[in-house]
Amino acid sequence: MNRNAWILALVLAALLLPARGSGLPPPEQWVQAGIADRHEPTRVAMPTGVTFASVQAGGVHSLALEPGGDAWAWGSNYYGQLGDGSVVDAFQPTRVAMPDGVRFTKVSAGFRHSLALDEDGRAWAWGSNGDGQLGDGTTSDRNRPVRVACRLA
Repeated sequence: MNRNAWILALVLAALLLPARGSGLPPPEQWVQAGIADRHEPTRVAMPTGVTFASVQAGGVHSLALEPGGDAWAWGSNYYGQLGDGSVVDAFQPTRVAMPDGVRFTKVSAGFRHSLALDEDGRAWAWGSNGDGQLGDGTTSDRNRPVRVACRLA
Protein backbone atom coordinates (compact mmCIF):
# COMPACT_ATOMS: atom_id res chain seq x y z
CA MET A 1 0.00 0.00 0.00
CA ASN A 2 1.31 3.46 -0.93
CA ARG A 3 2.10 5.31 2.31
CA ASN A 4 1.44 8.62 0.54
CA ALA A 5 -2.12 7.53 -0.18
CA TRP A 6 -3.07 7.80 3.50
CA ILE A 7 -3.79 11.31 4.72
CA LEU A 8 -6.08 12.79 7.26
CA ALA A 9 -9.24 13.86 5.38
CA LEU A 10 -10.59 16.12 8.11
CA VAL A 11 -10.06 19.09 5.80
CA LEU A 12 -13.35 18.09 4.20
CA ALA A 13 -15.02 19.27 7.39
CA ALA A 14 -14.14 22.81 6.38
CA LEU A 15 -16.49 22.39 3.42
CA LEU A 16 -19.32 22.83 5.92
CA LEU A 17 -18.64 26.57 6.19
CA PRO A 18 -19.54 27.70 2.64
CA ALA A 19 -22.33 25.15 2.14
CA ARG A 20 -25.18 27.37 0.93
CA GLY A 21 -24.68 29.05 -2.42
CA SER A 22 -21.44 27.21 -3.12
CA GLY A 23 -22.84 24.56 -5.44
CA LEU A 24 -22.69 21.89 -2.74
CA PRO A 25 -25.72 19.67 -2.15
CA PRO A 26 -27.86 20.42 0.91
CA PRO A 27 -26.40 19.16 4.23
CA GLU A 28 -28.83 16.23 4.44
CA GLN A 29 -27.26 14.82 1.24
CA TRP A 30 -23.59 15.25 2.22
CA VAL A 31 -23.09 11.65 3.36
CA GLN A 32 -24.44 10.30 0.06
CA ALA A 33 -22.28 12.77 -1.91
CA GLY A 34 -19.16 11.67 -0.03
CA ILE A 35 -18.48 15.08 1.55
CA ALA A 36 -19.55 14.46 5.12
CA ASP A 37 -17.15 15.06 8.00
CA ARG A 38 -14.56 12.36 8.59
CA HIS A 39 -13.34 11.64 12.09
CA GLU A 40 -10.69 9.07 11.23
CA PRO A 41 -7.96 8.80 8.60
CA THR A 42 -9.56 8.22 5.22
CA ARG A 43 -7.81 6.97 2.12
CA VAL A 44 -7.74 9.50 -0.71
CA ALA A 45 -8.83 8.10 -4.09
CA MET A 46 -5.48 8.39 -5.85
CA PRO A 47 -5.21 8.75 -9.62
CA THR A 48 -3.78 5.59 -11.18
CA GLY A 49 0.01 5.55 -11.20
CA VAL A 50 0.37 8.76 -9.16
CA THR A 51 2.32 9.03 -5.89
CA PHE A 52 2.64 12.09 -3.71
CA ALA A 53 5.86 13.31 -2.10
CA SER A 54 4.05 15.82 0.14
CA VAL A 55 0.53 16.86 1.12
CA GLN A 56 -0.71 20.20 2.48
CA ALA A 57 -4.08 20.93 4.11
CA GLY A 58 -5.64 24.35 3.60
CA GLY A 59 -8.77 25.88 5.07
CA VAL A 60 -11.13 24.37 2.50
CA HIS A 61 -8.88 22.39 0.14
CA SER A 62 -5.82 20.16 0.01
CA LEU A 63 -2.73 20.19 -2.20
CA ALA A 64 -0.25 17.45 -3.02
CA LEU A 65 3.00 17.37 -4.91
CA GLU A 66 4.32 14.52 -7.05
CA PRO A 67 8.07 13.75 -6.92
CA GLY A 68 8.31 14.96 -10.54
CA GLY A 69 6.95 18.42 -9.71
CA ASP A 70 3.29 18.22 -10.77
CA ALA A 71 0.73 19.50 -8.26
CA TRP A 72 -2.69 18.05 -7.48
CA ALA A 73 -5.58 19.57 -5.51
CA TRP A 74 -9.04 18.68 -4.18
CA GLY A 75 -11.78 20.21 -2.06
CA SER A 76 -13.57 23.54 -2.42
CA ASN A 77 -12.77 25.52 -5.56
CA TYR A 78 -15.03 28.55 -5.20
CA TYR A 79 -12.13 30.97 -5.74
CA GLY A 80 -10.10 28.76 -8.09
CA GLN A 81 -7.78 27.56 -5.31
CA LEU A 82 -7.48 24.12 -6.94
CA GLY A 83 -5.72 25.74 -9.89
CA ASP A 84 -7.27 23.46 -12.49
CA GLY A 85 -8.69 26.30 -14.62
CA SER A 86 -12.21 25.96 -13.21
CA VAL A 87 -14.21 26.90 -10.13
CA VAL A 88 -15.80 23.45 -9.77
CA ASP A 89 -15.25 21.62 -6.47
CA ALA A 90 -13.31 18.34 -6.73
CA PHE A 91 -13.76 15.49 -4.27
CA GLN A 92 -10.78 13.56 -5.62
CA PRO A 93 -7.32 14.84 -6.58
CA THR A 94 -7.33 16.85 -9.81
CA ARG A 95 -4.19 17.98 -11.59
CA VAL A 96 -3.26 21.67 -11.20
CA ALA A 97 -2.96 23.38 -14.61
CA MET A 98 0.81 23.57 -14.57
CA PRO A 99 2.46 26.43 -16.50
CA ASP A 100 4.45 25.19 -19.51
CA GLY A 101 7.90 23.94 -18.56
CA VAL A 102 7.40 24.55 -14.81
CA ARG A 103 8.00 21.97 -12.09
CA PHE A 104 7.05 22.79 -8.51
CA THR A 105 9.31 21.83 -5.61
CA LYS A 106 7.01 22.97 -2.78
CA VAL A 107 3.29 23.71 -2.41
CA SER A 108 1.32 25.37 0.37
CA ALA A 109 -2.44 25.57 0.88
CA GLY A 110 -3.84 28.74 2.40
CA PHE A 111 -7.44 29.30 3.47
CA ARG A 112 -8.76 30.02 -0.04
CA HIS A 113 -5.56 30.30 -2.07
CA SER A 114 -2.55 28.19 -2.95
CA LEU A 115 1.16 28.89 -3.33
CA ALA A 116 4.07 27.06 -4.91
CA LEU A 117 7.80 27.41 -5.54
CA ASP A 118 9.30 26.16 -8.78
CA GLU A 119 12.73 24.60 -9.27
CA ASP A 120 14.16 28.03 -10.22
CA GLY A 121 12.97 29.58 -6.94
CA ARG A 122 10.09 31.52 -8.50
CA ALA A 123 6.83 31.85 -6.58
CA TRP A 124 3.42 31.02 -8.07
CA ALA A 125 -0.05 31.60 -6.62
CA TRP A 126 -3.72 30.97 -7.43
CA GLY A 127 -7.16 31.19 -5.81
CA SER A 128 -8.71 34.02 -3.78
CA ASN A 129 -7.05 37.40 -4.30
CA GLY A 130 -9.46 39.91 -2.77
CA ASP A 131 -6.69 41.33 -0.58
CA GLY A 132 -3.89 40.94 -3.11
CA GLN A 133 -2.57 37.79 -1.41
CA LEU A 134 -1.54 36.26 -4.75
CA GLY A 135 1.06 38.97 -5.21
CA ASP A 136 0.37 39.46 -8.92
CA GLY A 137 -0.38 43.18 -8.62
CA THR A 138 -4.17 42.70 -8.86
CA THR A 139 -7.10 41.75 -6.67
CA SER A 140 -8.55 39.34 -9.25
CA ASP A 141 -9.08 35.72 -8.27
CA ARG A 142 -7.07 33.26 -10.39
CA ASN A 143 -8.05 29.68 -11.22
CA ARG A 144 -4.60 28.79 -12.63
CA PRO A 145 -1.13 29.43 -11.23
CA VAL A 146 0.24 32.94 -11.93
CA ARG A 147 3.75 34.22 -11.20
CA VAL A 148 4.09 36.29 -8.06
CA ALA A 149 5.28 39.74 -9.13
CA CYS A 150 8.59 40.80 -7.68
CA ARG A 151 9.22 44.48 -7.01
CA LEU A 152 12.84 45.41 -6.45
CA ALA A 153 13.56 48.49 -4.34
